[in-house]
Amino acid sequence: MLRSVLTAFIISISTASAYAAEEVFDKIDTNANKKIEMKEYEGAVLKSFNDLDKNKDNYLDQKELKAAGIPSPDKLFNELDTDKEGRISKDEFLKGAKKHFEIVDKNDDGFIDRNEFNTYWPEENVQKDMPILKPFLIFRY
Repeated sequence: MLRSVLTAFIISISTASAYAAEEVFDKIDTNANKKIEMKEYEGAVLKSFNDLDKNKDNYLDQKELKAAGIPSPDKLFNELDTDKEGRISKDEFLKGAKKHFEIVDKNDDGFIDRNEFNTYWPEENVQKDMPILKPFLIFRY
């Protein structure tokens, strides 16, 4: 179950799908070294958190996840709300994202390269294997 929920952390773009995977990769790769480092990833994750936090209280609630169009938001919410306070803090969100980073970093070198990134890009064939794949992290640039 944890793997399927973490897969929901799939890297994506805005709900309008305005960018291709290559463009999103380049936006996250702020130092242009052709790999996404944890610091860059965390920056994109925090931007996503702030975009999802519509009431600007520094927490995500189930309503905000549902409003973002995230499939199975209740399941994802329960997995990320580790302290069971009924809301997801930035710290909880980042901890989940770090687990996702480790899953995507298949060769365990501490970076996500284009091939690893593209493996987790939401496409029809991937979505058949991983049902929660409608993106959780919504990178908006």
